[in-house]
Amino acid sequence: MLNRRVIDRVSQGLRAVLKHSSLAALSFAFSALAVTAVAVFRYGSISQAIENVRGPAVRVSDSSIELGRLTVGRHRANVTIANSTAEQIQVVGGRGSCQCLSFPKLPVSVPPGERTAVQLLVTTYPSGEGQSHEHEFVLFTNHVGSERIGGDVRWRQ
Repeated sequence: MLNRRVIDRVSQGLRAVLKHSSLAALSFAFSALAVTAVAVFRYGSISQAIENVRGPAVRVSDSSIELGRLTVGRHRANVTIANSTAEQIQVVGGRGSCQCLSFPKLPVSVPPGERTAVQLLVTTYPSGEGQSHEHEFVLFTNHVGSERIGGDVRWRQ
């Protein structure tokens, strides 16, 4: 008789655990479905939502470059391009918001999962002492969805 009571108690305990496990699994499934629905509604697809959270697949690593105090002349700086895709991409051109910015060493290849420096040439002209400068730049790539990436560069004279 004692064995029957032990078996009944263990069975009741197992049923309770299974009931709670089923509720937890159902709750998790409902939560996952809700997150998926919101992602598709907001971004159009799961992959677009992931890219939005993770950031662009091809991007300028530091989109705001501070060069400090520069004298009149030509100065070189590096713009780092990060490629988180599974394919090699090309940076095929670049342009600044003024003639003082140029990218003389393009095109440049960026291997999958890597970062590559692109040379930025900054030409400064005489201006007022202590004057601050800020200009935007854009780089053009062959990656669909990241055809234009960019940032800004600042310096003082």
